[in-house]
Amino acid sequence: MKLGRQLGLLCFVISSVSFFQVSSVSLDGTTGTSIYEAASYPFANGDFARGFVRLNGGFSVPAVSTVSFNVLMPVAGPINLNSSGKITFEGDLSLASNATLVTGGILDGQGFSFFLNSDFTIPAGQTLACSSNTVIDGQGHELILAPGSPGGQIFINGPTGTTLTLRNMILRGLKEYGSGNRGIKFGPSTNQTLILENVELHLTGHYVFTGGSLGIQGFTSMYGWNTFEYQANHNCTIQQDSTLFIDMHTGFTYNPSDHLKTHLIMTDSTSRLFLNGCTLSVPPSTGLSLTIGHLIVDHNTTFFGYGAANINEGIIFGNGVLANDLNIDIMPAGNINLNAAFLTYENQS
Repeated sequence: MKLGRQLGLLCFVISSVSFFQVSSVSLDGTTGTSIYEAASYPFANGDFARGFVRLNGGFSVPAVSTVSFNVLMPVAGPINLNSSGKITFEGDLSLASNATLVTGGILDGQGFSFFLNSDFTIPAGQTLACSSNTVIDGQGHELILAPGSPGGQIFINGPTGTTLTLRNMILRGLKEYGSGNRGIKFGPSTNQTLILENVELHLTGHYVFTGGSLGIQGFTSMYGWNTFEYQANHNCTIQQDSTLFIDMHTGFTYNPSDHLKTHLIMTDSTSRLFLNGCTLSVPPSTGLSLTIGHLIVDHNTTFFGYGAANINEGIIFGNGVLANDLNIDIMPAGNINLNAAFLTYENQS
């Protein structure tokens, strides 16, 4: 009888220990004692991690759950957001060099930055959504959208005015997957913006940009034997002292859904559109007016107009207003080839 009671007590202790091992609590490293978690930490809805917390084995967030983060140490290991788990930023969040994304989820950036300390892959079939203003800073590393059907995706899906900034990185794997699925896409709210700041963008297939605005900052470049098609009826803006560089064999199609000529905007004379042997295509229903900024052309660059019938359907330099003249530099090896296109010069100087 005594042995039976002892065995029962032992079973209770073992099951109690097991329970506490899988149960989660918030990690508060703000009290003067640092917290180190060697294994993957299973957060629960409403938990937080703050202060001197080291997640060395990664973490998980349950589906349709939210965990708040403001940790001072880089997060290492696998991150599992179970497709709809959300991280709400209370400060910048840095990933260690071995951090990986197992399943997608939601970044609620709240204006803070998500720093990469190595290349980071969004797996095929997984989506990393941004539900508020967020910066993903690659610090010179690669953000890779893994190939698939669909491949890895970035989803800008916040309230009106939400901005995602991709900064200081190489972005690989951008393409259209079919049926409206694409490497970067927008949710239904209005006035959402993607900003590319010092980004080297590599297209792996035709890609359609639609649903939001595009901002270009720093030196941002496009590469690949494919086409970036701008279909949005919002502005694509090259900011002050910034360059959009489109390399050889890469296509850029200006085709906004409202067919206005003026969505490609250069804010002042330090805004540069550098066409380096690429193809700039403008459907006849649209046309394109380039003003104010600085156009640089190198190598054999083609303006393709799909058989435009008149000058109003073509590409126009300037708009007849002196203050809006387009600065143009054709480099020594540069040449503009017109293919079924009209080119009109309306600069006043």
